Amino acid sequence: MTLRKAALVTVLTLSASQAFAAGECFLEVDGRVFMNGVCSIAVRPGGSFEMRDSLKPMRHVAVVKIDPADGTARATWNEQPRASRARSDLGSVVRQGGCWVNARARVCAWQPGTRPRDFQ
Repeated sequence: MTLRKAALVTVLTLSASQAFAAGECFLEVDGRVFMNGVCSIAVRPGGSFEMRDSLKPMRHVAVVKIDPADGTARATWNEQPRASRARSDLGSVVRQGGCWVNARARVCAWQPGTRPRDFQ
């Protein structure tokens, strides 16, 4: 397992075979915050993950897909609230702590109670 994959599993402490589990998420796109708090997270094989806000009806979804061949990652989201799939591309992202970031977006996920207190 690469260091990146191990770090993501450590941050989320979820098995790749699990369905959605409770977590804490933060999603910022173009300077606007769309998720900030309790959410559902599903980790996929290879460390990729999907996160959904916990509101009913669900408004936002974000996905980080990690290429197992080289460890690069891309993020997508459902730009239109309540759209069930994350089809809008956010571009290539790099990992910074519990977040995957680029100039346009921050997609962050933590297991409950592990979000850094100083996170902004």
